[in-house]
Amino acid sequence: MMLHKNDTLHNLIGICPAIAVTSFATTAIAMGAVLFLTMTLSALLISLTRSALTQRTRLVAQVAVIVLIVACAQIVLRAYWYDMAKTLSPYIALIAANCLTLHRCENCASREKVNVAVADAAGNGLVIVLVLLAIAIPREIIGGGSIFGIALPVSFGKNMLMAAPAGAFFIAGIIVWVIRAAGGRKTA
Repeated sequence: MMLHKNDTLHNLIGICPAIAVTSFATTAIAMGAVLFLTMTLSALLISLTRSALTQRTRLVAQVAVIVLIVACAQIVLRAYWYDMAKTLSPYIALIAANCLTLHRCENCASREKVNVAVADAAGNGLVIVLVLLAIAIPREIIGGGSIFGIALPVSFGKNMLMAAPAGAFFIAGIIVWVIRAAGGRKTA
């Protein structure tokens, strides 16, 4: 996976459900971890079973595997980190319909060997975690005056734009702009 060709970085593909939970770095990490594990495990399972899947059953199998992994992630999160599960629950369910997860299953895991599929999914998952953190950290600092829930000694005041959901899209837009400008990619 090359960063200059990564759709998550250039177009924010696949992170819209996750971007809603970037008010705090801890929620961004938790959501990113669930996305990372879902992408990696679904790629592993689809790649392992790719020869048994027909053209007619492949998409159904991919969706079923993703839904199963997401359901397991919700159960584990509820069992071990209930407060975070309450916060993330509506958004974790949206991972089952995440276009990036399904896209990686269809375009890589269903066609490649296990090691290639898992590496591709893990790389894309890691990029999502980093993007979510890059959005969450400035939002938490500027919008809440804290980082990882710890109050900062120097306060920027609480900027309500950064605390609001629109702040996530503002930061995401800046990230895309910086990456495109650095890579020489046209911003049309």
